[in-house]
Amino acid sequence: LSILTDAICANCSPTSHVTRSAHSSGKDDHHKFEYKGNPTECALLKLSVLLGADYRSRTTKYASPPGSALDWGVKTFPFSSQRKKMSWVVRNGSGYRLFCKGAPKALYTTSKDFLLADGVSKQTMTPADVESLRKTILTYENLAMRTLALAYRDFDDVPKGVWNVKEGEG
Repeated sequence: LSILTDAICANCSPTSHVTRSAHSSGKDDHHKFEYKGNPTECALLKLSVLLGADYRSRTTKYASPPGSALDWGVKTFPFSSQRKKMSWVVRNGSGYRLFCKGAPKALYTTSKDFLLADGVSKQTMTPADVESLRKTILTYENLAMRTLALAYRDFDDVPKGVWNVKEGEG
């Protein structure tokens, strides 16, 4: 679950917050939260809290370099309607990790594998997997439900020119 909660937490703006309501009776009371910020991000942050993550730790876990204007991470790509996704680049050990959140098609069409339920093992994405994802997403969309996908990619070093992509590219 660590990759999932990290992807959620890294891809939510610093203005979105979720806290347990003062009226909450305890751990099993999932309905008594207070929300501030973007409703979709608040829903994702609530999920991360229910999964045991402390999304506020992202500012220390993924601290920005000294002098950076970012709240965390080393690079951000804000959401754009052309890209249909947003991304954050964070330090990950001696390398970097790019977390993305966005329209499922914008992410799965550029993905080569997917994470299995154990949260560690990966499996190569086949055309049958892509078709299964497409059908699942269509089912939710036909029920007027919003669909989002999360993705990540690890880098040993800063890719040459990749983090300097201009709006509307890549």
